[in-house]
Amino acid sequence: MTNLIEKLRKNIEITKVEDIPWYHPSLTRNASEVLLMTNGVEGNYLLRSSQTHDMYTVSARSMDSVKHFPLIPDGKGGYKFGIGDFANIAELMEHFRNIPVLGGECGPPVTLRFPYFNKIAEPSFYTDVTLHAVHGTSFGGAQNCNNDWENTLSNWKRRWFVTKKHMMFYFNQRGDTKPLKELDLRLAFEVEADNNCEKPNAFRVCFPERTYYIYADSKKDMEDWVSLLKWKLVNI
Repeated sequence: MTNLIEKLRKNIEITKVEDIPWYHPSLTRNASEVLLMTNGVEGNYLLRSSQTHDMYTVSARSMDSVKHFPLIPDGKGGYKFGIGDFANIAELMEHFRNIPVLGGECGPPVTLRFPYFNKIAEPSFYTDVTLHAVHGTSFGGAQNCNNDWENTLSNWKRRWFVTKKHMMFYFNQRGDTKPLKELDLRLAFEVEADNNCEKPNAFRVCFPERTYYIYADSKKDMEDWVSLLKWKLVNI
């Protein structure tokens, strides 16, 4: 670990992004959130490849969430990060050594204090994700997702959702150790966004004897949930 820190400080042999000791090339957005929320502390950050663009992303742990910031190569050996332009990798590394503070679209700024090195042992549950969502259930005992549930969703409650392997758990609030419900995703047969729900950013998870209607705090969170759960339905 000491050698990695010294390498970071002196820029020894760091001539490209792949040399950065806190670059995690195979890490996804969801995996970075799990990693930093599980193993990290406020101020931890790492670099990963972007899943949707030809660029990189810095994922940083704030007090109770993970925020993501683009790092964009300019095609000439330089990089754009935050409001700054850096002519080369050495200037970029100097910027990180100065412990930059980044503002997001919402919430307080994030201070990048502690790089999360890629040599640290990482958890094996990279397909798991913890997100805050709002939960509502269909109390009509629906056998499929086409039942009329318009009058059954009046009782929406905020819950903390966690998935691990083939299970999905929801808790009364974050930090609780005993879930209110355990759902075996191997029994689910459909996960889809639900534009007809009375709530924005909603989706449904359908089981043979019950349908769960959930809405997230943002469209991106909803899309991440749907993508993750669909993957689990196919692969578990």
